[in-house]
Amino acid sequence: MLCYQSRVGPAKWLQPPLTGTIERLAHEGVKEMLVVPISFVTEHIETLHEINIEAREEAKKLGVETFRMMPAVGDSPLFIAALKDLVLRAVGIDAGLPSIPRASAAGRDAGPISRKV
Repeated sequence: MLCYQSRVGPAKWLQPPLTGTIERLAHEGVKEMLVVPISFVTEHIETLHEINIEAREEAKKLGVETFRMMPAVGDSPLFIAALKDLVLRAVGIDAGLPSIPRASAAGRDAGPISRKV
């Protein structure tokens, strides 16, 4: 389900809003929620406070038992490699196969691999 966060002031905003969606789902009996803030690539006030604190508190008040929020991609090696590949393509540089970092068992970058897209 897609909903929107970030409305400020009285201006009309994209619909449905996160708060209204949480309320509606809770009234429908949903007990578990996972919020994935796809428009945010870094953590900041909207993800850390408005979603992860305020929305979590509201969900709990409405009977939601489990509320999770996916962290932003930030500087993940896979995300940075994808951005690099997009920029190079946009400026017309043939970088060959995209380089996609591999994660080791410990979660650290284990060096790039290449994959045809």
